[in-house]
Amino acid sequence: MDGAGGEETTTREAAWCAADPHFTEGDPALPVFSAWLDAFAARGPETLVLLGDLFSAWTALPAALAPWQREPLERLGTLAEAGRRLVFVVGNRDYFVESLSPRPFAVVAERWDRVLPAGGRVRFEHGDLINTSDRNYRRWRRVSRSKTARRAVSLLPGPWQARLARRLERALAPTNRAYKAYSPQSELERWAREAVAQGCVAAAVGHFHEDREVEVEGLRVRFAPQFREDGAFLMLSEDGGFAVRRMAAPPAETPHGARP
Repeated sequence: MDGAGGEETTTREAAWCAADPHFTEGDPALPVFSAWLDAFAARGPETLVLLGDLFSAWTALPAALAPWQREPLERLGTLAEAGRRLVFVVGNRDYFVESLSPRPFAVVAERWDRVLPAGGRVRFEHGDLINTSDRNYRRWRRVSRSKTARRAVSLLPGPWQARLARRLERALAPTNRAYKAYSPQSELERWAREAVAQGCVAAAVGHFHEDREVEVEGLRVRFAPQFREDGAFLMLSEDGGFAVRRMAAPPAETPHGARP
């Protein structure tokens, strides 16, 4: 693994975190993900956090899973069986992840806080809900992930579930550019104030596919780079600091420029 210049942790690692892989069938980024999981199994801390959008679109009902999606999920399940704590923070492309069986994730939630040994919390959140002004999207997210929607989709025949998942993937594929271009500063400030009021001192955010750290309303906000670009991920140290690391992959497996 290559280090990111200028960012070093000074205490023991508390968690590894990857954001927005957006994997697709035959994706050259999948072997990079497998190598990352191997590295985590060999020398990572107890906790691994996936910051949403694991696949380009993911309907996580058993009949809707594509064969190529099962291998990375099985790898994650092996880590869970070995005693690692896996946290999945739901993104805008993830549906019914709580329904996975067997379930590799100890936590499936819209946000998750890591309590630091010295006090304070580090928040992990995908980021799509920071923009409170997009009421149509928030309404769609709430309805499409409801128990009623899950029940309705689960009653469909297996091939129909799979067909629905493929249609969803095609519908969401063009949205990357808009997400990366949008920067809701006023909403970010409101969100940061709320996090600070809840005891957070830092936060990791995906969704925007940025690689930067800023301070907003007294909260250190670490925007996580998109994993698929070069296997970039975050290391959280027990003092609440973030470091960026990148997987060293053979040229043929490096997915530069490959965006769903």
